[in-house]
Amino acid sequence: MTAPLDVVTYLHEPNEGLARFRAPLERAGFRVVEVPITFIEREYGDSKMSQRIVAEALVRTTLWGVAHRAKQLRALATNRKDHHRGVAAS
Repeated sequence: MTAPLDVVTYLHEPNEGLARFRAPLERAGFRVVEVPITFIEREYGDSKMSQRIVAEALVRTTLWGVAHRAKQLRALATNRKDHHRGVAAS
C-alpha cells in the first residue's frame, strides 16, 4: 500500500522524526522511504537572509545546545546522587 504523506515535525534529535513515524506507518501497511534532497548553490542574486536572521539562528541553536547539555548533566547528577544513596535508578 502506498499513499502520499506530508509530515512536518520539529526535530530535537537527528532522525527522530523518521523513527517516530516509520514503525506505525509500516505496521499500517505503508511503505516508508527516505528521499534525498539536493541543495544547489545560488548562482545569481543576493541571499534573502539578513544578518539579524543569521544572528537569531546562531543564538537559538546555541541556547538549544546549552539546554540539552544542562539536561544531560542534571540527569547525570541525579543518577549519581541516587547511586550514592543506594536508590535504584529507573
